[in-house]
Amino acid sequence: MNSISQKSSRVTTTKSFFALFIIMALILSIPLVAMQFTEQVNWNLMDFLIVGFLIFAAGSIFILISRKLGSTILKWLAGIVILGLLLLTWAHLAVDLW
Repeated sequence: MNSISQKSSRVTTTKSFFALFIIMALILSIPLVAMQFTEQVNWNLMDFLIVGFLIFAAGSIFILISRKLGSTILKWLAGIVILGLLLLTWAHLAVDLW
């Protein structure tokens, strides 16, 4: 791999992770704003850290896997599976399903 394509790959990766961080911050701002208006949403720092970690981990896994997959259909399938696992884990932590 030549230096131009390596630099381009690093820039793309940096942009992808920056976008992931912005999406994670936007998702975490929803309960933060809701806590200002209702007593039914009661998150503490640990809740934000755990959910932030889950979102960032799932997004990072998707970014790294999608770079290896060639087909758009496989990328969609990987995204759906990762999203499903994220939501299942989140629900399990939230209401203790098992």
